[in-house]
This record gives sequence, structure tokens and C-alpha cells, in this order.
Amino acid sequence: MQRCASGSKIQFPQYRYGGLGFRGHDDWDGKENCFYLTANGEADRIKGHATRARWCHVGGQTGGKWGGIGVLCHPGNFRFPQPMRIHPSEPFFNFAPSQTGDWEIKPGEDYVSRYRFVVTDGKPDAALLERLWRDYAHPPRVEVYAAE
Repeated sequence: MQRCASGSKIQFPQYRYGGLGFRGHDDWDGKENCFYLTANGEADRIKGHATRARWCHVGGQTGGKWGGIGVLCHPGNFRFPQPMRIHPSEPFFNFAPSQTGDWEIKPGEDYVSRYRFVVTDGKPDAALLERLWRDYAHPPRVEVYAAE
């Protein structure tokens, strides 16, 4: 959660970064060593950059074995599905709501963003990531009724 520290608003200009970001393992550095897959099915990092998706998986090999991290974006987040910064050569990923224009946080208003990280062995499993996103976005609800 973020909020203004004073009585002045915080203004964010349109920019390709901003939001939640992370950098992958050093072994994933370089275009040939890092693999991306978005919820839209896009694996080309150039085509995937600046698109909007529910989740993105970033991965590669470390010690000769595949692994990765899926980042799930909550549907309650500002500008969901959020635009993504997918770096053209580095293992860097960023959900970046600032890509679609200027915005601000006003005094007395909280800015809340929610994300879930899913760390996996192996290459990305789109069906698994989609199921995990749905469970995160729309948790199953159970109701228990007392017997009469």
C-alpha cells in the first residue's frame, strides 16, 4: 500500500517502467537465456512488451535445469490487466500501469496493488498458471450449513 506522506498529491508521468518489477537470475541474462510467456500466449519478448496480461512467466536455465517465476496480477489492481515492461535482452519484468498514461495518488487515498509470485521447476505450464491466476483472482468459496 502506498499513500501520500504530506498534503500534496504524488504525480506519476507516463513511462515504460513503474509498478512491480523484478530481475531474474544472472544465468538468464541475454536474449537466448531468458524465456517469457504471457497469459495471452505470447512468448516473443518484443511482441509481449507493452501488452496487457493477467500473468507473465519469466524463466530460463540455472545449473542446466529449467525454472521460472510466474507473476500474477490481481484483477482489483489499477489499470488491470496492467501493461508489461518486458526487457528486450535482460531477464527483467515489470507490471507497469504508467505505460498507459499519467496518474496520481491523492492525499487521503490509498494505492493498493496485489500480486502473487509462483516459483516453478521446468518450463512454464500455461494451464497451471491460468488455473492459479483464477484461484487467486476469484478464490473458491465454501459455505457450510448446519443440519436441521
